[in-house]
Amino acid sequence: HKAVVDLATRISDHGEANEPGTLAFEWFGNEATGKVIWYQVYVDDVAFLRHAQNMNEAGFADEVGRLLTQDRVLLLTPPTLPETEQMAGQIGADVLERIAGVVH
Repeated sequence: HKAVVDLATRISDHGEANEPGTLAFEWFGNEATGKVIWYQVYVDDVAFLRHAQNMNEAGFADEVGRLLTQDRVLLLTPPTLPETEQMAGQIGADVLERIAGVVH
């Protein structure tokens, strides 16, 4: 748990300093179950792609891969750029058309 908290803090600090297009970046963890929800909101696809580039360049993507097992990635709105759509496919993300009301 401590390693995940440390990683989340470092990624958040790095993003705050280098990703002005990030509107929200939150981690929620349950130490008892080991489950983590990672919630991110970007101003647009360009900001999202910049975040992905930063994660790789800073080595964070590798650390995340070592510490966490991905259950699901969900994009709440469809990509607007082909690069984002391609990335979503590479990471196995589910993509919603639009989010409104309650999603089950």
